Amino acid sequence: MTVQVRSVTAADGVVISVSGAIGDREAALLSRCLHAQLESEPALLVVDLSRVPSCDHTGRHVLGLVRERAEATGTELRLADLGHPDAREWLTEAGLL
Repeated sequence: MTVQVRSVTAADGVVISVSGAIGDREAALLSRCLHAQLESEPALLVVDLSRVPSCDHTGRHVLGLVRERAEATGTELRLADLGHPDAREWLTEAGLL
């Protein structure tokens, strides 16, 4: 899995693009990255999952925790470009859509 972080100055936001399957080890990396971005309390946090073919329960749990923290700090969280056919299914199962 790879993670790319881009700032969006005009929107006071951050875009995180994730590539590859998310399992236990990758979920830990993703968690550290997402929570680090939330430290600066951006107005908007976009997580692009278009290149994620699968995400196990640990990864879905991380995304759920990030959603809760974003809501608590007033950061708008968007899951974007859900182009992979299975992404909507596992995100819906996790209650993230």
